[in-house]
Amino acid sequence: MKSLISKMLLVLTLLAVPLAAACGGTAEEETTGTIVLAISDTAADMGQVSAIEMTVNQIRVHAEGGDWTTVSNETQTFDLLQLREMATARLMTQTQHQARDYDMVELNCSRVRVTNGRGTHEALMINNRFQMKCMLEVQTNTMTTASF
Repeated sequence: MKSLISKMLLVLTLLAVPLAAACGGTAEEETTGTIVLAISDTAADMGQVSAIEMTVNQIRVHAEGGDWTTVSNETQTFDLLQLREMATARLMTQTQHQARDYDMVELNCSRVRVTNGRGTHEALMINNRFQMKCMLEVQTNTMTTASF
């Protein structure tokens, strides 16, 4: 299971919010960008496995040299094999966030369920935190994309 999750592709797209000077935007608006997180799967052939459902209940980003910030507390379940079969990514969150550099993304997973020919089984997770190192430069009025 850990091998499958380590092969998971996380697409991070950071979209900046256009400055609206004519609308009287505040200084805070001018220093934020939109963080868009999506998930897909590039797993190897899984044979009899028909579904791998990963439930994520929190997503956080880590500011370089700073603290962790929560970008989503929404509980969502992703079928990784379905994403692979469809060759697509699914939106995890979209949020306004401070323009700065971020060096990690963390998914807090409450469970992983695997379905095969003998039924659905809860996967054993040693740690419910899945952290990915990255370098995300959130800048005002720019777009940044990172793939894992």
